[in-house]
Amino acid sequence: MGANVYITTDREANFEGLNKERVVDVGEKVGNQYVYYWRDSYNVTNLAWAVGMDYGVSFENNPIRFLERLAESTDGEIEEGYKRLCRRFGVRAEKRVLEFLKEKRNYLKRIVEAGIVSVEHSI
Repeated sequence: MGANVYITTDREANFEGLNKERVVDVGEKVGNQYVYYWRDSYNVTNLAWAVGMDYGVSFENNPIRFLERLAESTDGEIEEGYKRLCRRFGVRAEKRVLEFLKEKRNYLKRIVEAGIVSVEHSI
């Protein structure tokens, strides 16, 4: 279970330099636009929770700005938030999970840079 978001952009996102094993969806061209899938599971790998956000009112009111804010999150925000999530869920912090959260942010950042046109979701 998690946030399932489909993001339409003006341009193709450039994922060069990202860990291809961690980039789940490389997008699909639909007409002159591109559609990308973003999933934020409801567990310690939830990027929004790690940076103190959630998929409630602020996402519903302005999903594009919400995604832009996630893409702007810093390594420090993610690191501190991940520690809080681990305490909340009662799990041990793992470097590979922290790196996964940062890679999710990097993936989303590339999509945002491609110019978000619209967002569809099931949350």
